[in-house]
Amino acid sequence: MRGWLPISSSGECRRPTEETAMTAFAAPAPSMAPPPRLLLLLVIVLTGLGDLSTQIYVPVLPTIASRFGVDKEAVQHTLTAFVLAFGLGQLVWGPLSDRFGRRRVLMSGLALYLAGCAACFLAGSTWSLTAARFAQGAGAAAAIVLARAITRDAWGAKAGPVMMLGTLVIGVCVMVSPLLGSMLATLPTGWQTAFIFLFALATVVLAYVWLGFEETHHARDPQAVHVPRLLSNYRELMGDRQYASFALALAFTYGALFAFISSAPLYVVGKLGHTPGEYGMFFFLIVTGLCVGVLAARPLSQRWGFARTLRIGLGLSLASAVFALTLALTDATTLASLLLPQLGLTLGAGLVIPSAVAGAVMPQAHRSGLAAGLLGFLQMLGGALFGYLAVRFYAGTPVAMLGIQVGALALAFGTALAVGSRPAQAGLRAVS
Repeated sequence: MRGWLPISSSGECRRPTEETAMTAFAAPAPSMAPPPRLLLLLVIVLTGLGDLSTQIYVPVLPTIASRFGVDKEAVQHTLTAFVLAFGLGQLVWGPLSDRFGRRRVLMSGLALYLAGCAACFLAGSTWSLTAARFAQGAGAAAAIVLARAITRDAWGAKAGPVMMLGTLVIGVCVMVSPLLGSMLATLPTGWQTAFIFLFALATVVLAYVWLGFEETHHARDPQAVHVPRLLSNYRELMGDRQYASFALALAFTYGALFAFISSAPLYVVGKLGHTPGEYGMFFFLIVTGLCVGVLAARPLSQRWGFARTLRIGLGLSLASAVFALTLALTDATTLASLLLPQLGLTLGAGLVIPSAVAGAVMPQAHRSGLAAGLLGFLQMLGGALFGYLAVRFYAGTPVAMLGIQVGALALAFGTALAVGSRPAQAGLRAVS
């Protein structure tokens, strides 16, 4: 595996100094033992837990509505509650892990997640199910934040490829989870089976964290959760041009993806008349583009660095969205004319997301929990905002959705131009 070293404005590799060590631009000492494979497996499971918990639940929403005798909108609130808690929770777990360490905070988050799963299984109404899903989402937030923070702790300056692997895991979860949820729903326990599965998975993870996981964060910050210090740290992070550029580019890119996820079924199923199964295959193909992009992100970032890979991905995504919008404005929209541009868009997003995550979190060794938490919150906020706008302005055509995608990606590209524009923020690049 290749290491990551800072590049000066002249293109030369600089010898790490005390200052760059604090920002984690220096590679770990050669004598540092590689992290165990079980730790990599833990990071993979933690990374995918949130998306698995969301997507595995979607196929049974109509069944739950029928079970409780409510409309689909009421059941949709249970999904919204999870996403809301998943986003807000990351702002809490990140600083807590910087203060108290990764292990204790991760165990607390997983315990909350397990309690949420149990409450979902026992729920007797949509209100109790909504509250249970909120608790489950808050616990899942700890998983994604700690996955990124532990990766930064354990792999040091070589964390980039592992963070990119995490994005691939998310893509696979998005593709596979709905099918898994549909299969589990056919078992005797019906829609509740998904929560049994998630409870069992989280129990195994918690057992490993309790018995086999060694703390990775030893430089605790006793002031990390003090409100004045916390607010100051958030202001400092967003004042860091490199961090803010990567984080906002990620948020706007997620916004473009969620604009499609939220409103495309309304058009493809409701207007074009395709079945939900056909839309599922359509969506599966589109997410494949994301996975291919993630696989390409590692060699590209090793050659050109995170910032340039980010801009290449955004350029591809923006061009694809503009092409799709042009077709829609000329009334030439078919399923194929939606599929091909969205494949290009998700392929570009596959380059953007891992580059943005690694570029934002890797330089923040002394506060990686805080950085990962704020990054995750902004990511979910962007997705929720642009997803809402796409549904709100849907008028029977894909024009609004595609226009919102173009706008979100244009904003992302604009923020990405700020990355590496100053010598002190030249970013990371792979070296042999």
